[in-house]
Amino acid sequence: EVEDMIISKIPKPVIELSKIPGIGLITAATIYAEFGDISRFPNSKAARAYAGFAPRTKQSGNSESHSGMIRGNKRLRRGFYLAARSARWLEPFNEFYERLIARGKSVRQATCALAGKLACIVYHVLKDGVYKGIVKKRLRIPKGGEVNVKDFDVGDALDSLSP
Repeated sequence: EVEDMIISKIPKPVIELSKIPGIGLITAATIYAEFGDISRFPNSKAARAYAGFAPRTKQSGNSESHSGMIRGNKRLRRGFYLAARSARWLEPFNEFYERLIARGKSVRQATCALAGKLACIVYHVLKDGVYKGIVKKRLRIPKGGEVNVKDFDVGDALDSLSP
């Protein structure tokens, strides 16, 4: 009875955020409180930058350097980083994490990249009000161009692989 009363007081967006793998109820409440009004961000990139997971670029003349991620809301950044540490072992995020590690990224770099991905997902959950449970993947051809999933024919792809 008391537990039902407590659960009924939790805002619906916090419940939706806690459905994302790696994000628990307390982390979801922290993220929800720190983001505040999500409509102040025009897109997920802005929300990701606010959380502190957008790369910084310093340019001067012909030189360009990328420094660490020390900007953004520190409580939000910490919440996403800790969530990413848990999510890196869970579906569907473990494939993304392992792919970054295989490319030679350090554990910290891969975890921060995953935290940025979580920030984008959280933005869309707060904006739409529901977690769809799907992380969309983009199919890429070997030369780096993107393929629209609607234009992709699995049969043709399999035929091209057969000898």
